[in-house]
Amino acid sequence: MKIIFFCFISTSFNKIEFDLISGSLIHTTLNILPGESITFSYKIQAKTQSLVELKPAFIEYYYLEGLKGLSNSIQVKVILPKFIRVSFVLGPTLISLSILIVFIWKTRRYKAKKYDL
Repeated sequence: MKIIFFCFISTSFNKIEFDLISGSLIHTTLNILPGESITFSYKIQAKTQSLVELKPAFIEYYYLEGLKGLSNSIQVKVILPKFIRVSFVLGPTLISLSILIVFIWKTRRYKAKKYDL
């Protein structure tokens, strides 16, 4: 019968590219019985569109002696929603077209007034 006394689990992410929305990055428990599992979760939100490598989770536990373990690191591709990506193109395009239409309208009015004189 294996009983693990004191278990410390931590994960990390780049705080420049992500915000912690909910949960905790560190979890500590006093003991784990055989067959028992512990799950903890957290929610992060990306700040920008990018390709990011999340660092591995780290576990430190004591069973007769201190033992440590690391999970795999993973790469995450963060993509903005399609609506936002389209607005990056449509927004400036609509503004440019509006300015062009106003410019053409004003120049035609100016030419019309010029010929009336």
